[in-house]
Amino acid sequence: MGLLFEFNFADQTYGFAIANSHFYVLEDRSLLRVRVWPAWCERCLMFMAAEQIFPVAEESKELNEVEYFAERPGLIPPDRHVPIQQLPELRLRKKWRASRRSPAKCLDCGSTQITSTWPGPEVEIPNRGKCIGGFRAFADIMSGPPDAYYDPEGNRVAFTPSQAAAR
Repeated sequence: MGLLFEFNFADQTYGFAIANSHFYVLEDRSLLRVRVWPAWCERCLMFMAAEQIFPVAEESKELNEVEYFAERPGLIPPDRHVPIQQLPELRLRKKWRASRRSPAKCLDCGSTQITSTWPGPEVEIPNRGKCIGGFRAFADIMSGPPDAYYDPEGNRVAFTPSQAAAR
């Protein structure tokens, strides 16, 4: 499954797709999915897949809320989806986030000189102007690029899934 985006920026329209999965390889060799979102990369001079890193407090708030409702499922409002099945990943993400020191990076070149388009639809890209756009659709991409792996600080690493820790 891929995500399709479209941006209007500097009088041009850019289409962009995120088609592969990105994972952090943690110290114990377990894998944690990278939250990915498009960003303008100053080194690549285009929209690229980048890490989406939320503040520690926001990660904790999300985990605390899901844990609260996991213990009290009868209190979940009928109009609300609470991803209780994601509790193990959210706990791992909170632990990873507490030790992460690097700012978000372009997942292609590793630059920290990025401007995320989150949450959009209008984002000011420093010294370049206003970008308007965002998510457009999901796409069934049959043969996208292979999965990509990164250390906990967002640096690309050589890794094969067979090296992952058993869960």
